[in-house]
Amino acid sequence: MAAISGTNGSITVDAVEVGLFTKWDLDISIKDLETTNFGSDGWQEFISGVRGGTVTADGLFDLTDAGQGDLDNLIGSGLAATIKLYTDTANYYQASAIVTGAKISTPNDGLVTVAYTMKITGAITTPVLLS
Repeated sequence: MAAISGTNGSITVDAVEVGLFTKWDLDISIKDLETTNFGSDGWQEFISGVRGGTVTADGLFDLTDAGQGDLDNLIGSGLAATIKLYTDTANYYQASAIVTGAKISTPNDGLVTVAYTMKITGAITTPVLLS
């Protein structure tokens, strides 16, 4: 398996590319359900439960960018958007997500940045191969 450079990564929101982003993170989780009982010989026991995920996407702040504007408008709306997280120009993860927040950082010696947080709702489609 070959390593993939993140230089061609990107993110789209409802098919609109989000400009000036420099990083995204997808955290997929599975809730564990404890089944420990008197017959467990003193050891905890678990089974897998429901799956879920969160997305954090960050980059340079620019609300004149259509994609960043769309994300900003979704904060607190409760509306889900289709998110595509490209690892390169050919492969992406896809999910429906609700934007739950934004953190804007304005350092006096650097560029203004933004980090959006999103909660996945429903299934995550793992890499869709375009090539």
